[in-house]
Amino acid sequence: MEAVKIRFMEKVKKVPNGCWLWLACRDSFGYGRFWYKNQMIPAHRISYLLHNGDLVDGLSVLHNCNNALCVNPDHLRLGTQADNMRDLAIAGNSPHKKIDVPTAVRMRINGFSLQSIANEFDCSKQAVRAILMRTYGTSNFK
Repeated sequence: MEAVKIRFMEKVKKVPNGCWLWLACRDSFGYGRFWYKNQMIPAHRISYLLHNGDLVDGLSVLHNCNNALCVNPDHLRLGTQADNMRDLAIAGNSPHKKIDVPTAVRMRINGFSLQSIANEFDCSKQAVRAILMRTYGTSNFK
């Protein structure tokens, strides 16, 4: 495993803000990729594995720094896909404007349609529904 770690770290540049930037292969979403056990794996997942221990089935490796190229294990944590979607919405790291979830919930409770909320936040109706359902764990937002 030490040889894998050395090969991995050869593809990393540590920058002043604390991020470790991935310099090698990237996927179409901007995430690093690393060849491991005969397959290409997201670099941030390998970093978590090499530095923090085993991955947990069903959990994603999330970035605290919201930087897709960061592989600093101190910036990574395990979480659900719902956690990931909520983080993206809160940080505004999507092609859409940041969704203010509490405002969206108030709007929905006050009778606004999903489409009108989507128009307010410049995103799709499906994105609003997914964020509301994932954040609050209810189907009352259909």
